[in-house]
Formats: sequence, structure tokens, C-alpha cells
Amino acid sequence: MPEPARGPDIRPEVYRRVEALLYNYKTLADAIASLEAELDELMPSPGASIAVVGDWEGRTPHNTSPTERWALIRAEGPTAVRVAKLLERKKNDKARVERGLKALSPLERELVRLKYDQELSDHAVASTLGMPKANCWRLKRIIIAKIAIRLGWVNQK
Repeated sequence: MPEPARGPDIRPEVYRRVEALLYNYKTLADAIASLEAELDELMPSPGASIAVVGDWEGRTPHNTSPTERWALIRAEGPTAVRVAKLLERKKNDKARVERGLKALSPLERELVRLKYDQELSDHAVASTLGMPKANCWRLKRIIIAKIAIRLGWVNQK
């Protein structure tokens, strides 16, 4: 097998960010589902509030019903806002990894699956792929650089 090219140098913090995204990718779908369920629980059900869009004319916080006030506080509360932001971040992370994986060859995707999904050691990944450990390590650096470039975290030279 020919030795892969070295690939662009990337800053250690970018390398760690990409690796963290790859390691966390396998749990993102579950995390997103869990956060969506939590947000649904925090938000009032459709029948819990009698507020109707456009029916707020002349209303102030003092003349709304207790149910309407509760729904507004619950929907705009710090917990709901925090969960919504975290949910958005997880969805963005999942989309980023999927965008990055599209730029990879089948061999590179297999290395990502073995290293980051199954969490095998570099030695085990190299053995499985039938390549020297040094080539496997270089290919991993190239993969991380490709994904970082695809995400716009590194400028292509």
C-alpha cells in the first residue's frame, strides 16, 4: 500500500475538537432525542394554554389567566432556554460530522468507524485495515484535517 501524504498541519485545539466530535457522534442521535423529550416536557401542552395568536390585544401580565402566565414563564424559563440551546448545539454537531464524513473515502470512513465508533486502539485499527501503524496514524491525521477543512476550521493550503 502506498504511504499516504502527510496532510496539512492543524492546531492541536482544532485536532482535539474534531476528534471530540467524532467520538461523540455515535451518541448524538440519542442525546438529541433525549433533549427533545425534555423540552417537550418543559413546554406546555397545546391544551394547557388558552392563549390564541392575535388575542393579546389589551392584555398585560396582570390581566392574563394564570394558565397563560404559567405557560409563558415555562416556555421562556431558564431551563427551557438552556435545553433548547443545548439541543440546537447537538443538532449542529451531528450535521457537522455528517458533512465531514461525506468528504472521506470508504477506507477513511472505515478507519473513523473503527477508531471513533468502536474505539479500537491505533494498533487494532491498523491490524484490521492491514496497514502499518505509522500509515494508520498518518491517515488518521489526514482524515481529521479533511474534516476540519470541510467544517471551515482550517484554511486549505
